[in-house]
Amino acid sequence: LDPHLVWKLEIVLKEKESFLQRQKDAKAQQAQEADAAALSEAKRKSKEDGQNVESVHIASAPVCPTEEQLLLSNYDKEIKRRTKLLVDRMLIAHGNVPQLMIEQTGY
Repeated sequence: LDPHLVWKLEIVLKEKESFLQRQKDAKAQQAQEADAAALSEAKRKSKEDGQNVESVHIASAPVCPTEEQLLLSNYDKEIKRRTKLLVDRMLIAHGNVPQLMIEQTGY
């Protein structure tokens, strides 16, 4: 394996993972803020109507924006491209797929 190619692939994989984690955290924060705002509104209305506030549950599910889908698509394309390059270089160095499999499994 070419360590440089592996390193370049790992960079893209880590960046995608980091991006997904940031998006997950941002969506969770957005959902918490929306739930807090909705709960305070429900409390205000329940005081007016004389209802129990604890029975009110409001869930929010943020929708994935187009930009996020485009970025994920670009990450996937880059991962595919770098993986293909890595595998092509491995096959050049080792001959063919069966030979590579035999070397990797230790037979």
